[in-house]
Amino acid sequence: MAIRIVVTLALVSAAFLMGLSIIRAGDLQHGYDFHHFYLDARYLIEHGELNTRDDLSARDEDRSRLPWYLPSAVIAFTPFAVAGPWIGGVLWATLNTAALLAVIWLVGRRISGLPPGDWILTQAVPVWLCGAAIYEHARFNQTAVLVLLLVVVAYVLLERHHDGWAGLALAAACLIKLLPAVFVVWLILKRRWRAVIVAVVAAATLELVPSLVLFGPTKTVEYHQRWARNALVYGSAVHMLMHPDDAMYVRRHRTFIDYRNQSLAMVIGRVSGVVDGFRQTTSQTAVDPSAAVAAYVAINAVVAGLLLWLSRRPWRELRPDQRACEWALWLLAMLWFSPLMRQYYLIWAYPALAVLLARAELHRQVGRSGWPAWTALVIWLVAMFAWGLDQTLFDHAARSLGVNLWSVLVLGVMLAVERARPAPPHWTTSSTEQHVEAFGA
Repeated sequence: MAIRIVVTLALVSAAFLMGLSIIRAGDLQHGYDFHHFYLDARYLIEHGELNTRDDLSARDEDRSRLPWYLPSAVIAFTPFAVAGPWIGGVLWATLNTAALLAVIWLVGRRISGLPPGDWILTQAVPVWLCGAAIYEHARFNQTAVLVLLLVVVAYVLLERHHDGWAGLALAAACLIKLLPAVFVVWLILKRRWRAVIVAVVAAATLELVPSLVLFGPTKTVEYHQRWARNALVYGSAVHMLMHPDDAMYVRRHRTFIDYRNQSLAMVIGRVSGVVDGFRQTTSQTAVDPSAAVAAYVAINAVVAGLLLWLSRRPWRELRPDQRACEWALWLLAMLWFSPLMRQYYLIWAYPALAVLLARAELHRQVGRSGWPAWTALVIWLVAMFAWGLDQTLFDHAARSLGVNLWSVLVLGVMLAVERARPAPPHWTTSSTEQHVEAFGA
């Protein structure tokens, strides 16, 4: 009976999220990312070229909506635009719902380390812990869950030694958002050379060939120069810290620099007074922007150095449970290093939560303490409740100070601690479903 109730609730929740996503997508005034992709894809269909109107004088309905996405992303979205806002919205919502369910199944059955019978811990509880982020993702019709699915699939394929397909999945993820490119570095550290080569070659091919065929060499170069300018310059954390009063942020993309962006750069900017935040500052009390940039670069250099050092051992020298922890840690790195950290990006923490929960249960079965997992989960819950109460109780101070950013850092530290602990007995490998006994430290 309990299983039936849980399954029913899961299906009802999935239907609700899918319905919410469809409604938001079909109403093009409030469809958020579906709205933006739809308009840019419609422009491509009607004009045979990309909309490159980035000037602030352009009307909302005339300007380019997502200039920081690669041209291939707009091209790939054209089938949804051809279908129209409502049918396209149904297709988009269906795709995202299926992707979320696939992530839940794959992480629970192939990555967490617990057998299928423990699905409540590896699937139901992590969904509840990430419920707010999942809701935000459905509300904004985002692409983050598709990125997560592709990264999850890539890891599962790596465990099954299908390096070529794993590299292809990672390439597709990088074309949607650039952040999964951090996993190319991880694959290099793991000495999975075939996956590295396929990922790089496939990403370049899938990005350039459609543009060359549709637009020709000149336009292809022009479009990619425009993308680099918008994504790598205007969209960079350093530029946002140095030029927070840029008209692009103030008039078009205020969410890049306000409390909704909990990236490290913006938290440093608010605390230092470079960016308007939880307290009012004057030009006399604000820190020089270059000092804020230096602090940002220094902190990230330390974090990156520690991450690289921790991940230095090749694939074959790691136990399967250590690889799972390390992979989930690099997913958190995508969040940490992102110049834009909105609430729906927190869905990328889902595998980390599932892995930590599973390890806590496995340690409990043999009388070991699961303190790293429980520490991380308590901090995560506190941060999520602070987010929920941010507007009513804290006047946006919680997000301005990066409450969810710091919870991600704690998750990462606890994953690193778990990776260094002895292997949990009866850990189920992601590829063979066989059990392994404790290996020792």
